Amino acid sequence: MKSLLLAALIFACGSISPPPAAADENTHREELETLLELFDMEDKSGESIDQMVTLHMQQDPRLGPYTGVLRKFYEKHMSWDSLKDDFIAIYMEEFSEEEIRELIAFYKTPVGRKAIKKMPLLRVKCARIGEEQLLKNLAEWHRMLQEETERLKKLQQ
Repeated sequence: MKSLLLAALIFACGSISPPPAAADENTHREELETLLELFDMEDKSGESIDQMVTLHMQQDPRLGPYTGVLRKFYEKHMSWDSLKDDFIAIYMEEFSEEEIRELIAFYKTPVGRKAIKKMPLLRVKCARIGEEQLLKNLAEWHRMLQEETERLKKLQQ
C-alpha cells in the first residue's frame, strides 16, 4: 500500500511540474545565435575553409586539379550552416540563457569587440608556445618512452 501511495505521489509531482517550455529553449537558442553572430562565425568559417584548402594544396601540390572538389567538400561539411546547430547545442549545454545574455553584453563593449578580434591571434600564439615547449623537451619525452619500454620488457620476462 505504501509503495502504491509513493508511486502515486511521485506521478502527481511529475505531473504538476511540466518540463521547461519550448519557448525557453527557443529564446536560449536565439540568444546564442546573437552571441555567435557577434563572433562573426559565418565569416570565420569561410576563412577557415580557405585556410584548410590552401594548407592541403601546400602539403600536397598534386591535389591542385582537385581544389574545386576539396573546397566543395569543405563548404558542405565545414561551413557555418553545417556546424551552427552543433555549436549552439554545445553552448546551450555550457551556458544558461542569462549567462549568454551577459556574454552578449560584454562582447558588445569595445573591450569585448577587441577580444573577439584578438582571439584568433592569441590562439595561434598560445599554440606556438605549447609547440615550442614540446619541441624543446622532445629528448626528455623520448627518454621517458625508452625507460617505460625497458620497464615493460622486464615485467614480461
